[in-house]
Amino acid sequence: MAGRNKYSDDEKQKNRHKYKQSFTGDLMSYAALMGESFTSKINSLAQIIRDAHYPSLGTYKERLLMSMIKHFIPKRYDVGTGFIIFPTEEIDFNKLFHI
Repeated sequence: MAGRNKYSDDEKQKNRHKYKQSFTGDLMSYAALMGESFTSKINSLAQIIRDAHYPSLGTYKERLLMSMIKHFIPKRYDVGTGFIIFPTEEIDFNKLFHI
């Protein structure tokens, strides 16, 4: 077990910090790419239909967003169409999502 502790506590701390930074950066980059992809898809359809039929573009945006959300939320939840109505009382999201 001689080679087991080859890093000092300071080096371990620095490595942990670098790891956490790289993980956050990767998530931020991924989120940015998802946003760019979403925008690109919308702009592509907008170029084709121009201002001929705004409701179709709105429906397309809604379906893209639904697809994206479905990809990330737990399977026990579903995404549908309609309006989001906020309750008058405050919601504890930690309890709601078991965080």
